[in-house]
Amino acid sequence: MVSVSVFMDIRGEETLYGKCKLLPVIGQSATSGNVWKLDPVTAKAPLRGLLPYNKELLGSQACLLKYVLEQPYSRELVCNMLGVSKQQKQRCPVLEEQMVELIISAMKKSENELDNMEDGGPTQLLWQHLSSQLIYFVLFQYASFPHIIMILHKKLGTKLRKGRDHLMWVLLQFISGSIQKNQLSDFLPVMKLYDLLYPEKEPLPLPDITKASTLTNHLEFLQSSLNNNNLAHTLSTDYRVPLLCNAYSTNQDCLRDLWLS
Repeated sequence: MVSVSVFMDIRGEETLYGKCKLLPVIGQSATSGNVWKLDPVTAKAPLRGLLPYNKELLGSQACLLKYVLEQPYSRELVCNMLGVSKQQKQRCPVLEEQMVELIISAMKKSENELDNMEDGGPTQLLWQHLSSQLIYFVLFQYASFPHIIMILHKKLGTKLRKGRDHLMWVLLQFISGSIQKNQLSDFLPVMKLYDLLYPEKEPLPLPDITKASTLTNHLEFLQSSLNNNNLAHTLSTDYRVPLLCNAYSTNQDCLRDLWLS
């Protein structure tokens, strides 16, 4: 248990001792004022209150941001920490760097797994979480997709290979929904990453299609649902229609047919 002392300094501002050893509770700390505020460029905390400050508080608090980013349902807290919002967009270099750190962490965890394609495993869930975080923060322009890829290419190296399919899946989740809305140059850095992770000169073996982590069964389900004449009647029974709207969001013909149905 960490001992924490809170008191008001001479300017009436709250001072928190032991903060460098604390971590926020996700879902409960999003509106906790300035306690977890970080500079969006340096990740340093805006220090206030009585001196002296703990030396650990004088440097970057990037590890704190990485911890929060890794947790589910943490987007609101991340935005609060960095002082960004949908109305006040700002690119945050420290967010890009920590997204890369999390991706590398996931690559290392995949490297240590006996079967890194296991459905529902902790590393598989981490990759799914990273996909969601990447789409959200790039979509709202808090992070730059090309910058993330270039940082990743620089730091990744050539030794981590087992998680490469997961990584490409994460990147394609974003690319597939945004390639029509962005310049092609934004996605070209992915080719450098591809060359780094897939140096084989021979064709790669086909994946095991008996595993649920492949996309064959998902695609068949989407196509059969799209051709279902009673699709409108499923609105009150399942989430098939929202699922199809999301899957075919970039296909205007299919999307129009969904609305007409």
